Formats: sequence, C-alpha cells, structure tokens
Amino acid sequence: MHFLGHHRHVVDAKNRLAIPSAFRKELAAPDGKTKLVARPIVSDRDGITRRYIELLTVAEFDTASDCAGMEKKLNLSESEMDLINKTYADAATLEMDLQGRILIPECFMARPENADDPFGTRLLGTDVFVVGSRTRIQIWNAQEYMEYRQATGGGHGASAAPAGRPGA
Repeated sequence: MHFLGHHRHVVDAKNRLAIPSAFRKELAAPDGKTKLVARPIVSDRDGITRRYIELLTVAEFDTASDCAGMEKKLNLSESEMDLINKTYADAATLEMDLQGRILIPECFMARPENADDPFGTRLLGTDVFVVGSRTRIQIWNAQEYMEYRQATGGGHGASAAPAGRPGA
C-alpha cells in the first residue's frame, strides 16, 4: 500500500474529513469497515516544525508501535515505558464510513474554544492538506503545510487556493 501526493480538503462542521479517492482505494477493507489509527505528530528538527495528524492502518500501527519489541519485555526502562505510553495515550481509532469520510476527534481540532492545549495535539483547522507519506497518511493544517513546504524547499506543489472541489 502506497499513498502518494497531497490533496486540499475541508473538515466539515461535524469534524468529518473525506479521504481522497485514491487513498480510499488503497485502504478498502474486504468487509467495508476500514479502521485507522490517528495520532498527533509534533516535532521540531533543524528549526523546522512538523505538526500533523498521522493516519495508519491498524496493522501498520501495531507494527510501528511495537517499539522494537519492547512490549514483549517484562522489565521496561522508564524511557521505553514513556514512549509506549505516549504512543497509545495520544492515539485514536477511526472508522471510514461508506462515503469515505473519517470523523476527526475533537481533541485534534484547533478551535478558539480549545486555545488551552497543554499537550499540543489540537492541530487541525477546517482547511487541511491530506498528504501521502508512503504507507501512512498525514493530515496537516493547510497554512502550516504550506509553510513547511516553503521551509523545506518543496513549495511548488502546495497552492494557496484549493484545487477543485474541497473534500472530493
């Protein structure tokens, strides 16, 4: 499974986000119930801030969150336990509906009433980019994504105006 490209979309008033059709085809579950895991990613490396929600299939999350086999160990170090706790505590399970939409948890939405965000997880406004990242999907606040692209020298593909119909 590979997710490619970036797509400008809108999160509706009920926090629903349509997954791009090319991504939906890759995610389609045989039983029609596609489950995903969402987790916030916030990092600052080389003076470049990266703040987005990462979507993974449940299988990909299980592989990624195993943290190099740490869960199988009986005596975890404090740093190993902290990593496991943060990975699971900040994650949420989502299900894609028949229209290819997911419901973004309120804890990931940046709104004026959510201004007090001690954990830094309220990342998304209503204008977002859904970005393919090989086996994972990233959901960025549109303004932050454009700034990130400029900072990393890849600004040529992220237009300021939505291309086509948002949410398609």
